[in-house]
Amino acid sequence: MVIRHTAFAEVQQRIKQCFALSATKAGGEGLAIAGKSGTGKTCVLKSFQSNHRPTRGPDGAEIPVLYISVPAKPTVKSHAGAMLAALGEPDWERGTENEKLRRLSILMRIAGTRVMMLDEFQHLYDQGKRQIKFNVVDWIKFLIDETCSTLVVAGLPSCRASSMRTSNWPGAS
Repeated sequence: MVIRHTAFAEVQQRIKQCFALSATKAGGEGLAIAGKSGTGKTCVLKSFQSNHRPTRGPDGAEIPVLYISVPAKPTVKSHAGAMLAALGEPDWERGTENEKLRRLSILMRIAGTRVMMLDEFQHLYDQGKRQIKFNVVDWIKFLIDETCSTLVVAGLPSCRASSMRTSNWPGAS
């Protein structure tokens, strides 16, 4: 059961704004949602995605919102594979990083993907080494630039970056 409290509604509204801006393909608009475990970050993302389900159009599948959970130990290849799988690509495990990037870019454009939602974004921060997995982050940025899609990320407070517009979720530190 979803309780649409004030913070939930506020974050939904901010995601709606990002989605609306994505239609202009001007790019650059994004949103980071940070909060403690169990505060509803995944729920708000999936709730928004459920209002923008994939459809079948005359040109094939239309997937306006692509949701994935960042793999626990992400590499460019594993992250790209997760995204291809979410797009319904049957051979999501096949190919090099560059081949997967090319396929993703093409599939996202064909499917009209406007918003890319990455849950568990803290997996891109290696707490043991206290460093960001820059190769994966740079790859994501390149993909966003390539597809003119909008990025919405959600994760624990450890993933919060000062350069991102952040929405404080209940329990966020």
